[in-house]
Amino acid sequence: MRIIRILKLKFVASFLLIIGVLFGGATIVSAATATDTISSVISQVISVTTGTGTVNLPITPTGSGVQTIGSDTVSVSTNDAAGYVLTIASGNACTTLFTGTCTTPLYTIPASSGTAAVPVVQSVNTWGYCATGTYVPSALSTSCPSANATNQAISGSNKFAGITTSGVTIGSNSGVVANNSTTVYFAVAANTTQGAGTYSSSVVYTLTGN
Repeated sequence: MRIIRILKLKFVASFLLIIGVLFGGATIVSAATATDTISSVISQVISVTTGTGTVNLPITPTGSGVQTIGSDTVSVSTNDAAGYVLTIASGNACTTLFTGTCTTPLYTIPASSGTAAVPVVQSVNTWGYCATGTYVPSALSTSCPSANATNQAISGSNKFAGITTSGVTIGSNSGVVANNSTTVYFAVAANTTQGAGTYSSSVVYTLTGN
């Protein structure tokens, strides 16, 4: 009987040993991973709009000359982190206001002799522009009027630049903006030597992302 019990114990011990060999050291894989990379390209968007699209400058001249000032608002938006440049230029090949057509006018009103860098007090029988706003160059905005006026005496403190056929910067910024406003003022000064008629021209605003 003792011999049989010893054999049984040996058998159990051997069986347990075998179980340990078969399962005790096994590695069980319980999880696996995978990844996605998310990519979205946000396209550059820029927009520029004007408030009315028309600036009327009626004037009743006097012998010494009077000045009428009107304005429009240019609104700029861009999501370009590098910002934008806003320019103004003549909308045609002429820098004058004219009756008739640009190429065959009956009468003209020349552009101011001032520049955006050095605007000047308006001379009689000329027209010009200036601008105000957060990102307008200070030279162009410092002496710009803050309100419209009709048939006033020619101001000695308000200064204007003459329009050019190539773009001149009237605003720039180095970041994202939404509906940023620039007010552009236009002025005509005339005396009784200027021929009567309806004078017109156009300007174009160009917005470029940096």
